[in-house]
Amino acid sequence: MKLDFAKETYSSVKKFITLADNKANITITIQSLLVSIGLGASLLANTIQNLKILDQMIVTVLFILIVSTFIILSFVGIGFSISVYFAKLDKSKFNDTDINGSVYFGDIAKEENSEEYYKKINNLNEDTIIKNYTEQIYILSTITSKKMKNANRSIFLTGINLILTVLLLIISGVINFIV
Repeated sequence: MKLDFAKETYSSVKKFITLADNKANITITIQSLLVSIGLGASLLANTIQNLKILDQMIVTVLFILIVSTFIILSFVGIGFSISVYFAKLDKSKFNDTDINGSVYFGDIAKEENSEEYYKKINNLNEDTIIKNYTEQIYILSTITSKKMKNANRSIFLTGINLILTVLLLIISGVINFIV
């Protein structure tokens, strides 16, 4: 019963890691599209040249402020997305004995061959297996927590950039219509 619970929890945490990675993939893609659309439409429509012709300082400053904010938030959002892939274990919170187990691929790979790993597993009792699972679940959960925080920050910034993209397109359209 405890072992089944540990296996299910372990599986669930691994799914959350995949979910965080998928969120990062999606936000990087959307951010890239927004940068292409937001900046591309403004440049293709000659908005900057038309701002000079329009000669309205307030509109020019507002447009430059929105574009600057958009660019900064795009880079920060993409940075958060990329950081999802590099979330690591804070080893200062653990002893080497806490991280050693029979479930983590790094520990499995330390064995000389599969026969040695088989012997190691064969000598484990159920309590030790449950302990190994719980250690691995905890470690993966700390990593997943970091991944999810950064993925959610990226999603938030992507939402803001979506609004800024629409605003850029509207302002570019109005400026180009007037001129």
